[in-house]
Amino acid sequence: MRFLLFMYAVISVGFAVSGFRSDGATTGLCIIGASALAIMAGAGLRGSLEGIRVQKIVGPIITSLLLALAGWLSMGLSLDLARQRFPGWVWVSIGFVAYLFCPDVSRDAGDRQTNSVQ
Repeated sequence: MRFLLFMYAVISVGFAVSGFRSDGATTGLCIIGASALAIMAGAGLRGSLEGIRVQKIVGPIITSLLLALAGWLSMGLSLDLARQRFPGWVWVSIGFVAYLFCPDVSRDAGDRQTNSVQ
């Protein structure tokens, strides 16, 4: 799963560089910003649902705001991947869902370090 998350980040940077070269800095920054916000929203919502009561209330609110901002940034974008054209909000949705359902990588790394010391 980590490989797919890494590929999402790499492809997002590729889209941003391509948008920067073809349409200007604004397009490239919108792509990278929308992708980063989608990542933060997905991972943040996953983390907030495992937290205390206040986090479970505030987490979805913050996630909604981040996704609204990411949707606004990707509103006028159209991305081409493997000869398929799709709107920017689809790319944002892919990133959000991928990072929402991915396993917690930092927690896995901590468990391995703890087990190796014992």
